[in-house]
Amino acid sequence: MSSNLEEPKVVSKKIYKREESKYKYVYMVRRTGRLMWQGKIKNGYGKTFETDEAAARWVDLELIKQGLEPINILKSIKKQSA
Repeated sequence: MSSNLEEPKVVSKKIYKREESKYKYVYMVRRTGRLMWQGKIKNGYGKTFETDEAAARWVDLELIKQGLEPINILKSIKKQSA
């Protein structure tokens, strides 16, 4: 008895290379068909931005809110005066 079920056809299989940023915790992601930059910190949440620099600033601000040192663009006042 033959089966009427067919294997699903793959129309297009695009492979996107994950582009790395020069900033820590910043990654390129696809959102609504557009490539954007996402800042994502260790506690699991993130936010998307048009540029990797904006995402890096957001990451730094979130780290400061958590009482940690900024690691990308923003600099600690303590480190500059030392």
